[in-house]
Amino acid sequence: MKSLKAQGFSFIEIMVTLSIAAVMISLAVPNLKTLALNNRRTAQKNEFVLAMAYARSEAMKRGVRVSVCARATDTTCRTDVLWDNGWLVFVDNNADCIVNGANPADQVLQIHPPLEGNTLRSGTRSCLIFQSNGFTTIGSRDSFVLSDSRGVAASTRVCVSQQGRVSIPQTMKDLCPL
Repeated sequence: MKSLKAQGFSFIEIMVTLSIAAVMISLAVPNLKTLALNNRRTAQKNEFVLAMAYARSEAMKRGVRVSVCARATDTTCRTDVLWDNGWLVFVDNNADCIVNGANPADQVLQIHPPLEGNTLRSGTRSCLIFQSNGFTTIGSRDSFVLSDSRGVAASTRVCVSQQGRVSIPQTMKDLCPL
């Protein structure tokens, strides 16, 4: 007659396994939060860079001025340097940074929604105007800083040059090109 042995894990083995799993999870969770913050910031930066490139491209393709402004509503621009509420890309024939201001031919091309969890600040401008040659209007080059809850240490800068080129410096200390 064979003896039947109990199969399975002892209470001590289960407790040791659960303890190791708890330690591993506690080490992984902060890294996942950092990964999520980095991914959100990168996605928002790319969306902003694409909007600037789109505005420049449309200005050259259409042969008109195209503006990108800090969004107040779906048809109006803000007048300050806070871009958190999104941005508008629109044909701006008279270069007044006002959608349908003095020119009824102005047309909204893109509406970008508010940023989720991050802030976007311009150095000096609430509006950038791209001319039909792709350059920005005189003196309208600018630098934008995208930040999250970690502050300046985890911020990203986006530069728009006088030639209308968009660039991203490696660090916040790097200067924007002229």
